[in-house]
Amino acid sequence: MSKWNSVWPAVVVGVVTSLIVAAVTAVVTYLMRDPPAVKVNVALVLDISKEMEEEFGNSTRFEAAVAKLVKFVEPRNADNLSLWTSGGACEGQGADQKVAFGTNNSDRIQKALTGLKLEGRADLGDAVISASGDFNNLLQYPEGATKNVLILTAGKSICKGYVGEIKGRLKDMKEDLSVNFHFFGLDVPARKERRLRRLGRDFPSVTTRFSDNPKGLARDLDDAGKDIGDGVVVTETPTPTPTESTESTESTESTESPSPTPTGSTEFP
Repeated sequence: MSKWNSVWPAVVVGVVTSLIVAAVTAVVTYLMRDPPAVKVNVALVLDISKEMEEEFGNSTRFEAAVAKLVKFVEPRNADNLSLWTSGGACEGQGADQKVAFGTNNSDRIQKALTGLKLEGRADLGDAVISASGDFNNLLQYPEGATKNVLILTAGKSICKGYVGEIKGRLKDMKEDLSVNFHFFGLDVPARKERRLRRLGRDFPSVTTRFSDNPKGLARDLDDAGKDIGDGVVVTETPTPTPTESTESTESTESTESPSPTPTGSTEFP
């Protein structure tokens, strides 16, 4: 037997092993990659304290909030969505992420919403701070991506000082994060409503809406949805519109009316 014949199996094994390692590395790298940035990012924060079981029009605050959020997320499968709850304990123990950020998340969030139960008090300040923390990643949430935190709350008997905690968070956040906070008060007591409205006056990134029945909440969520817009991939490059040649040299303007821009565009310059 030649020397080459004795070495050949080892060479083959080495090459095959190298190819397998390279393939596994490529797969792991692909799976661990950051997902593409999305234009619209929405973190939902729902108060699940016992205060949410009080009457709210023809239902309870909780029933109305869950029903309206289920409808809110239904057409937003292209958006980057997450769900947080606030209830059960104070001092940072009551904030809980039920569904992590992701696209194609509507079904998961709807399922999580319909499975929630009310418990204890709500540490709303900690929940808002936690929900907005993901936006610190400027690679995943670059300039041009809209970042939103929607908070639905009863606004009373909450852990001490939550408005002050949220105010502190707003002051600490860098300007380039550009996170928009949308507060939805469900029949909130007058004193808490005044404090939340003042928060909206002090910080342009904060919008406050208050309703005392499910119909009003649905209207407020619709208005917020229009402000937020539709989600598309930020990093997608728009297809350039071809320019048509014209025989006339007397004018640079086309004599044809421009085609209207489709409202369902899937591109974001």
